[in-house]
Amino acid sequence: MNIYVNEKKIRIFEGAKVRDAVTRYLSRQKKDLSLIHSAEIQDKEGHTIDLDGSLCKESSITVILKEQ
Repeated sequence: MNIYVNEKKIRIFEGAKVRDAVTRYLSRQKKDLSLIHSAEIQDKEGHTIDLDGSLCKESSITVILKEQ
């Protein structure tokens, strides 16, 4: 399925969690994967969401990285 992370289209498997999408995004951006633990993740309305949250087709999330 396709979802959007920081407005970039990411193809990910059905049933993926927020953690899976953020990991794929960080990997594609060549960022340190440990940043996932300090990142703030928001849904399209700006609400903070958990890494274990579910995603559906065409979900849109924003990852705010807090560089260490």
